[in-house]
Amino acid sequence: MITWMQRHRKYLVITIWISTIAFIGAGFVGWGQYSYGDKSGAVAQVGDVSITNRELQKTYSQLFSQYSQMFQGQFDQEQAKKFGLDKQALRQLIDQALLLNLANSYNLETTDQEVAAVLQSQNAFFENGVFSKTLYQKVLKQNHLTPTEYEADLRKSLLIQKLVRLFPTTAAPVEIDAFETALGIADKIEYKVITDDMVNVDISDNALKNYWEAHKNDYMTDRMYKIAYIEQAAVSAKSGEEEARAYYEAHKHDFVGPDGKLLDYATAKTAVMAALNDKATNKAALRTYIAFKKEKLPADIAVHEAVVSKQDNRFSTATLQAIAQADPLKPYLKPKKEGERYVIIKRLEVIEPVAKSFKAAKADIKEDYLRHARNDKMLTMAKEQVQSFKGETTGTYLKRSDTEGFNGLDSNDTKELLSAIFKGNKSYGAAGLKSHKMVLYRIVDQKIEKQSDPTVATAVMQTKSALFNRGLITALGQRYETKIFLEGFGQ
Repeated sequence: MITWMQRHRKYLVITIWISTIAFIGAGFVGWGQYSYGDKSGAVAQVGDVSITNRELQKTYSQLFSQYSQMFQGQFDQEQAKKFGLDKQALRQLIDQALLLNLANSYNLETTDQEVAAVLQSQNAFFENGVFSKTLYQKVLKQNHLTPTEYEADLRKSLLIQKLVRLFPTTAAPVEIDAFETALGIADKIEYKVITDDMVNVDISDNALKNYWEAHKNDYMTDRMYKIAYIEQAAVSAKSGEEEARAYYEAHKHDFVGPDGKLLDYATAKTAVMAALNDKATNKAALRTYIAFKKEKLPADIAVHEAVVSKQDNRFSTATLQAIAQADPLKPYLKPKKEGERYVIIKRLEVIEPVAKSFKAAKADIKEDYLRHARNDKMLTMAKEQVQSFKGETTGTYLKRSDTEGFNGLDSNDTKELLSAIFKGNKSYGAAGLKSHKMVLYRIVDQKIEKQSDPTVATAVMQTKSALFNRGLITALGQRYETKIFLEGFGQ
């Protein structure tokens, strides 16, 4: 999947026509490399619109969060760099800025009343069913934002919405008819399934070594980090009732039930005491951190050494990521919470990846070699037989949207095969499937089963809108000059 995304990442860039507020509650991730100068300093100028470093960092954080969810948390800064996430973020902001220039040329504006109306409709800031200014300020602070910054972003979002509404998209009857006709095409096919057990592959050590020699750089050790660390065990704050109540009143928005409503003090008391104990533990860890930095640790504090990596990590993913991003000139990391304890870490050394030996990589080599070698032989077989094969014929006519599997193919295989058939421009061909099967096919008959579909009009409008939007951005890019002030980003 990663390889596919790298190859097609230009199609994964999410053009932000309407800047969303999805980053609220998603946390903040910055890459730091270009975070220099004033926080609001311009990193690019598009026509009369400036793009600030804050906006770039925020958009990068949104993208990082989206990719992290896509990879189920297995996404780090190294992968972000491979995907050019920083450039994707800047491209999104340039697209926004082009639209804002056009909006300004039409003298469009967003009023304070419109901004207020949207704010008071966002449930993230509701408490007991109504907008809470205190909660609003707290949520923004947790997301490294001020109300001024957030409202400025919201104002731009609303302005772009107004602009987009000037270009409504409708579906003409002839367009709907064309879509319904295309969707109604159904094929009867003759097919033959080739599986990897139909080909023989040499799996001797010599064959594996030859493959390894040609692909050594695909079998590297993980980047590893040698660290020194101190563990701060949980500390009891020994808080009294008065202190606990005071803490609850100051932080009551942290204590909510499954229904999203604030818990009363009696219900939240156990969590309040745990929070006070955590605060005391963090405070003790910070004292140790300062002593560690100043090399004035008490003799009774144990300093451990370890080597950690993605494959051998005794800490959380977030802590490993912090270790990887540590500034070589500032190797001490502030306390990181790990369960009930905190760890204070000093990064000592980065151990760069090196090519694995044949013996160390053999298991992975064998798996990859078998897949590639079998695929090559299956492809050769397919090319030899594609025009003359004799196979089975489907009993029914198949549309692109059909998912029911048939002999030798499950529903996922069927969807892939039909996608390949309907994208092709020949009456025969071969389709490689994710299940490592190769399917030869030949269209033996075709008909149109056209029927009215209420969703087609929406599909027509979405298609027209996407084409118009991309064309509009291209035209605006020629109209408004773009200047980028970050080295290595290009124009």
